[in-house]
Amino acid sequence: MGIRRFVSSGPRWLRVAVAAALAAGVLAAGAAIAVRVLVPAEVSTTRAGPFPSSAEQPGPGVRGVLTSAPLVVAGQLRIYAAPRQVRADGPVDAKTERSPYWSYRRWPEQLVGVVVTGETVVSRWSDGQLVGLDGLTGEVRWRTPGPEPIDAGYTGGRTGADTVYRPRGLHTANPPGGGAVLIADNGTEVRGFDAATGRELWRARYDRPNCRATGFTTTGGAFLTVDVCATEEPPVELYDVTTGAVTRWQPEGSRKPLRVTGVSCAAASSNCPAVQVLSAGARRGWSTAGPTPTPVPALDAPTALVAGDTVVAPGADPTTVVATSLSDGARRWSRTVDTTPPADPADPAVPPVADPSAPPVAGASAPPVRLLASQPGRLHLLVAGGQLLTLDPATGAELSRSVLTVGVTNRQKTDWQPGYVYAEAGLVCIERLPYEWDPEGADPGGFFVVQPMILAGT
Repeated sequence: MGIRRFVSSGPRWLRVAVAAALAAGVLAAGAAIAVRVLVPAEVSTTRAGPFPSSAEQPGPGVRGVLTSAPLVVAGQLRIYAAPRQVRADGPVDAKTERSPYWSYRRWPEQLVGVVVTGETVVSRWSDGQLVGLDGLTGEVRWRTPGPEPIDAGYTGGRTGADTVYRPRGLHTANPPGGGAVLIADNGTEVRGFDAATGRELWRARYDRPNCRATGFTTTGGAFLTVDVCATEEPPVELYDVTTGAVTRWQPEGSRKPLRVTGVSCAAASSNCPAVQVLSAGARRGWSTAGPTPTPVPALDAPTALVAGDTVVAPGADPTTVVATSLSDGARRWSRTVDTTPPADPADPAVPPVADPSAPPVAGASAPPVRLLASQPGRLHLLVAGGQLLTLDPATGAELSRSVLTVGVTNRQKTDWQPGYVYAEAGLVCIERLPYEWDPEGADPGGFFVVQPMILAGT
């Protein structure tokens, strides 16, 4: 109050000088805030406290529901994507998302892809920067410039699923010789990096820019892509992931145009053990375990899966699955799946969860047995009534069965279709979409519920 009275009663020049000084102070403070907010920044934080330990929920069944699509690192933490952030929580079987154990942010860049290999989490940003993080602590291990990404910004939507499960132009590979390789491309060039150090191993420019279909890596140690502009030479290109040496392949019996898709790939279209080639209306399956693809008739089925050295495909009956050897095609086992939905264990008098003879939504239909995904030692099927069935891929023996419902009021809610399916560390995470969902429609981001990712133990 003393200062205010002194200034108001003083000479005019003093009042003007004080006002100017105050205005300059305000402008300086505003400028400092603006600089702090708007200048490029990198923020890495780790929460104080013990490392998240497993909830150890007993037996198979639903562990919880999540808003965001997770990746699992080292079987211990879950990794999520956001427009400008990679974050981790745990334990992996926690019922809901928790406060981040660690997080990594960049400003003003946006996140365009995340992959996990071993204990390393690699993020790709809109400026092309690749950042390798320790997946358990969030500590930055390395940074390196990569090719400018195709996507200029975050495309993961509400769950981040596209960013963690199918990032464009970002893949991992574990070649037969050992090690882990990161592959980054942008339609003009492709580069290989050592995933442990970020060191660039090789780079190659495409002879025809913007003519390559989205690629993927194979268990045989190749990055496979299709030259959609090729006229005479074989259109499929296989780049050795460790050296960049390229070979070209024309699938036997195929004609251009053709489409090549990976089968049973890991997240980010990586380490695919097989491919399917669609040409002139015919579909053929090929094993990619060796340096060049070899035909496998059992892989011709559209929904066939590979689990280890076993190919599993639907049988003649819609409730039957048949397994053959990936290497020699020999029959291994056949199983007719029991599709009877279980009664509510809390009240056996309650009707079954769903009637398998009736479509879950008017006008919609779903197969009684659907091949979902595989992981080492486990083959996962979605059975009528929202049941998750897990088999031993070597023998066909049932390992576990549970109903994918959550809570009492949600007990009957199995009328959804699977979107992305992610299987890792004995867990299965499924994106639940409504049956009327149309990926090409006006609302491609529609989900079945607010927390669309359901997490189950097997």
